[in-house]
Amino acid sequence: MSTTRKIIAATALAAVVVGGTFATIYWQTQRVNDYTNVQLLDTAVSVQAVLQSQRQHGQEWETATIAKDPGFVNYIAQALAAGAAVGARIDSASIRDQLDERRAESYLTTVSLLDAGGHTLVASGNVDLEQRDYSATPLIKDVLAKHNQSTALWAEKQKLLLVTVAPVMRGTEIQALLMSQEPVSKTFVDALGKTSHADVAMILRDGENLRLALTTLNSHDALQLQGAIATAPTTLLQSMANPANSAALISFDFGDHTVAARASALFNNPNIAMVVALVPADRINALSDALRLPIVVAGIAVLLLLTLLGVLLWLSFMRPLAKLAKLTERAAFGDHEMLPPQRNRHFARISSSVNHLINEMLGRRRKTDWR
Repeated sequence: MSTTRKIIAATALAAVVVGGTFATIYWQTQRVNDYTNVQLLDTAVSVQAVLQSQRQHGQEWETATIAKDPGFVNYIAQALAAGAAVGARIDSASIRDQLDERRAESYLTTVSLLDAGGHTLVASGNVDLEQRDYSATPLIKDVLAKHNQSTALWAEKQKLLLVTVAPVMRGTEIQALLMSQEPVSKTFVDALGKTSHADVAMILRDGENLRLALTTLNSHDALQLQGAIATAPTTLLQSMANPANSAALISFDFGDHTVAARASALFNNPNIAMVVALVPADRINALSDALRLPIVVAGIAVLLLLTLLGVLLWLSFMRPLAKLAKLTERAAFGDHEMLPPQRNRHFARISSSVNHLINEMLGRRRKTDWR
């Protein structure tokens, strides 16, 4: 092979190696982007789930603490018994005082006392809740059936309420029901976003329609998200109908940028509302850029290492073999140049054998010339 062809072949091989290396770097970078999307959203959703669980368990504990307090239970039992007498009425004022005192101690927003059937007797924190009948609600039916507290998410007048009902029991008999109602407010949404390091959108469901209720997004992005929800709610509705579908990533186009998102049911009530974790593409790109440099450096380091190994392979094996082949060809045409000593023991043996062969050929030729 001529020198020109060797140069062309070596250049082509180098180009293939370099192109393959950078193609691999690009492919790995894309995988880093995808992995970053998933990990950021997984983390955000997990953190939000923990916060929701803490909020729910905290409310349940506070409500149960009041409902199980022996002094409160005895007082309510006596007050209800006195009010049940012929011609008597329940002392609502004194019961409200008891509820106000315990509500202040527990930091609950609204506490109501219901009779054993689910009708409101006295409310503390919101007098509008008095005289309400909750007997037909699944939450009350569940508490009466199980004799144990239960929590549910309610949508009322375009607002979300986390409602806990605990039985006030004396022995094995339910004397009354204690209901606490805590609004799911902007403060809670902001806490979800701040702790999970992601934007948050709380979306209400009304049949097949969705409505953006609360969000940490700026006004421009909030309008864009509301439009996306109104025009293409299928993916979100599927996430609400089947929590397993929330594993799928959702992408929203906000015009000047895109946002990756993942939806999950709010307080495990998919038919009421969902919370959507959103991570702007610029934040994902910033993290990807931070990860991309090490990948590029590692790729270049691998390329240089392969190049060095190729050079060492050429110097150690290919060049001696090429020189051996060239000298044997020249020896056949009468050029009896000797091979220099070799460091490699295998090539040293070959070199010695070739040199011996050349000496033998040279000796025979001299004998032939002498004759």
